[in-house]
Amino acid sequence: MSPDLEKLCNTVHALMQDATTNLSIPSPEKARTARKKIAVFTYSIVREIAEEAGVNCEKLYEQYLLMGGLTQEQASIISRRTQEEFIFREFGEECIQAGKTAFHQWQSGDKDISPLIKGLI
Repeated sequence: MSPDLEKLCNTVHALMQDATTNLSIPSPEKARTARKKIAVFTYSIVREIAEEAGVNCEKLYEQYLLMGGLTQEQASIISRRTQEEFIFREFGEECIQAGKTAFHQWQSGDKDISPLIKGLI
């Protein structure tokens, strides 16, 4: 992984740590939906970071997933499903907007972004 991608992945990770601070684990019947919404929220953040850095969004998202311990195949599947299914068919605009807001709020120095993701799940 290039140093730039690693640094950007670390930024995504730090932002997601702040976003998920004190996040309650949803009930089993809501867990799958919550994971999908978090994936779209995360993808939105990755897209904002990638655009600002001038790197390929899909590549950054897959690298971020790989850093989390997924295999290349798993990361590719999640990346594809997030982009093709979850965003366009299920949770798009609400989660995308929350991710954008979280990114810009976090970037401005306000790290209290967990209410944005809590509002989704």
